[in-house]
Amino acid sequence: MGKVIDYEAELSNRKSISINIAETGGEEKKKNANRLVQYFQRQNKLEKRRG
Repeated sequence: MGKVIDYEAELSNRKSISINIAETGGEEKKKNANRLVQYFQRQNKLEKRRG
């Protein structure tokens, strides 16, 4: 049995982290942060589809 990940909590954590990165970092960090958030949103959709 795999580790259960709370994607909602994980997503909000990543969002706040990425917002912090975006505020403190330059454009490159902003892009990376957005990529991370999008990745977790996609993972979230896949998990919900699987039920």
